[in-house]
Amino acid sequence: MKTKEEIFLSALEDIFIGTKIESKAESGYINLMNIKAQYFADIKEHLLAIIDQELERFPNFREELFDKLYTFFSRYFNESGSIYFSNTPWYKSVYERVYSNKEDVVLFWKTNMLYYVKTDVIFKSMKVNVKQFQFIFDASEIEMKKNNEKRDLVFELVHAEKNTIKLKAQYSNKKINISDLIKKAANAGCDELTEETLNKAIKLFKKQSEVDFFINKNAKQFLQEQFDLWLYQYMFKELNYYESTRINQITAMKKVAFHIIDFISQFEDELVKIWNKPKFVLNSNYIITKDKIEKTILNQIVESKGMEEQIQEWKSLGFVQNSFTLDELTKEQYQFLPFDTKYFPDLKEKIVSAFQHLDEEMNGWFVKSDSYHALNTLKEKFKGQVKCIYIDPLYNTGDDGFLYKDNFQHSTWLTMMENRLTLAREFLTDDGLIFISIDEDETHRLRMLLDKIFGEENFVNEIIWQKLTSAKKQSNFFSNVHDTILVYRKTPKRQQLKKVFIQSEKDDQNYKHIEEGTGRRYGDFDFTQKGQGGPRIFNGELKYPPEGKHWIWSQEKIDEGIKKGLIIFTKTGMPRVKRYLDEKVGNPVGDIWVDEMVKPLSANSSERENFETQKPVDLIKRIIEVSTEPDDIIMDFNAGTGTTAHAVVAVNSDDGGNRKYINVEIDEWFDTIMLPRIKRVIFNTPNKSGNVGHSHVMKYYHLEQYEDTLKKVHYKDAEFLLVDERKSPFEQYVFLRDMKMADALEMEGNEIKVNVNRIYPNIDLAETLSCLFGQKIEKLEKSKVTFENGLVVDLENMDYHYIKPLIWWC
Repeated sequence: MKTKEEIFLSALEDIFIGTKIESKAESGYINLMNIKAQYFADIKEHLLAIIDQELERFPNFREELFDKLYTFFSRYFNESGSIYFSNTPWYKSVYERVYSNKEDVVLFWKTNMLYYVKTDVIFKSMKVNVKQFQFIFDASEIEMKKNNEKRDLVFELVHAEKNTIKLKAQYSNKKINISDLIKKAANAGCDELTEETLNKAIKLFKKQSEVDFFINKNAKQFLQEQFDLWLYQYMFKELNYYESTRINQITAMKKVAFHIIDFISQFEDELVKIWNKPKFVLNSNYIITKDKIEKTILNQIVESKGMEEQIQEWKSLGFVQNSFTLDELTKEQYQFLPFDTKYFPDLKEKIVSAFQHLDEEMNGWFVKSDSYHALNTLKEKFKGQVKCIYIDPLYNTGDDGFLYKDNFQHSTWLTMMENRLTLAREFLTDDGLIFISIDEDETHRLRMLLDKIFGEENFVNEIIWQKLTSAKKQSNFFSNVHDTILVYRKTPKRQQLKKVFIQSEKDDQNYKHIEEGTGRRYGDFDFTQKGQGGPRIFNGELKYPPEGKHWIWSQEKIDEGIKKGLIIFTKTGMPRVKRYLDEKVGNPVGDIWVDEMVKPLSANSSERENFETQKPVDLIKRIIEVSTEPDDIIMDFNAGTGTTAHAVVAVNSDDGGNRKYINVEIDEWFDTIMLPRIKRVIFNTPNKSGNVGHSHVMKYYHLEQYEDTLKKVHYKDAEFLLVDERKSPFEQYVFLRDMKMADALEMEGNEIKVNVNRIYPNIDLAETLSCLFGQKIEKLEKSKVTFENGLVVDLENMDYHYIKPLIWWC
């Protein structure tokens, strides 16, 4: 039988490392589990030595000590090794102790002290029996998802014999083809296998442990506070006497517990630093319209081997006919053709180096990344510069049309939102606004969260937007036909919104004429008002107003109006005022949006990108119109299909503005939907001149992710890193001497050289440093970047201190 000490140490290892992952696939989390296991093995010897020292005076207390320690620590870890209120029955009284006396109502939730990483299923190989068949599922090659990727399990038939079927499970963006598996199994002799039986077996395999992965922001403080509470609740309630020996035993137990907490929290603090470290910019490219490319460079592009692929993309997007030839490139209709530098890697530097103020020339940025890492990495570059943030986050329903595992419990959902919204606030200008679409399931919790982050005094309004034009027939109670848009300002500096004209049915009747040449809608209106007045001259003819009325304009204004064509005449010669619909003065916007101008997308809308929850461009346009000026920046860090970027271009088209957009999205439709969409928008959106197309420059790139770092990180001694040799690694910060990602550094004599390509291919060092320094790129040349503050960095002979926060986070 195991001793209490053996039980405790075994349990501590299990709960610290988390559920074992049996996959052999390369993964950041597999590496993390291995690192945790090695760390535990390293500290175990030191921990036992400390315990022996504390128990020298109380040898009979050993069994009870380990029993009590097991009781405490087993209550604060979940299956992933995350540290929080996981399994303690005393959590209600714990909660009561953390409320603040400053507020009469406080939003508090179970995981509020954590960073939310992702939700995933830890699959294990298993056998499943359905009817006469035994299914053997092999999970050894399942690579855990990065972030919350929208991928599903697919199965490959490994072996089938009589009633035994072996299947290998893997994640993929493809769907399961059940009929193919049935056919292969039948060919191998399992001809009685049906789709119903196979689907049931797969369902049983999938029904494994879904785990939320978190990192505790301050594990040491949290566990020490919880231990002090537990010590009172679990220990002193048991005591009938307080003699000195018992008090000393409890004191020794607290010292041991705090040593354990020190070791645990050192590792958790290291994960916090990895989570929050700035991320490398990878795989960057530009979309640039033809009019923005210098003629000499354009000639080189046309002659390059990538031109064939570029033309093929234009054809697939419908920009040019199948018969298109390069001779037609000079036609005016093609001046806004978007060139993508991914087709011209050898010319990318030359194309970009022609811009004298590169970041100022940008119309937008697309960033493929988990939203937290994007916000954390971009914050220095765009801090305090974004006038409007719009997001349409996961609604926490489990039934919103996305492939996310989005049915997070409320606590997990709040943590995910809190992590990101706290960072998002830093991006806003002092008079900036944030708009968040949400449904009825989380509106009340989200509003309390926003009160906490932005301050309830900065609540602006709650907008009701009609998302369905009619009630659902299958509803048993009230059919939900609206979403809520919560609006908050960053500070009280924002006192009002811009007025916006909202077209009505009356306007359709009054502005029914179309002007030739411009296509502008106009109406003709009465030129008189009640009251007495004299005659006026119209085109040299003296005209009297009708009896009891007067002309509304002075003679000078009439002469000017006739010159500008703003006065028209009826068949009887009566003057009328010509007014354009697009010049109609706007009114303050109400908080119920049910008008035609923001109507929901129909199933056959040209905007539709096959996303159930996709918002219409006109809805986002209104948000941008009421909240921004022509040179502002708009951000969407849950970009979905790219509707916000589309809306920015459309608003600029309407008023001639130069607003910029920042769109962040993590999933595969970044490449398959968002990028093609913005190219179509650039080329096809009407402009102020009455033609179509816009001069445009935008940059898109990927960011290194948390699990990418975990996959690359190394924990072993780095001899050239200086530490305090007078202390052991366990007396100082235990990871201080480790390599981390210092593979990017090379020693040449006494000189440290930077070679980031040893970590990742295709690193965009200029953009990485721009985000790190918080400096816009002024000019990018071959191997050299100049920032707006005048700093020039030689990218081939760079001081390693520049990238130290990215590779060695001490």
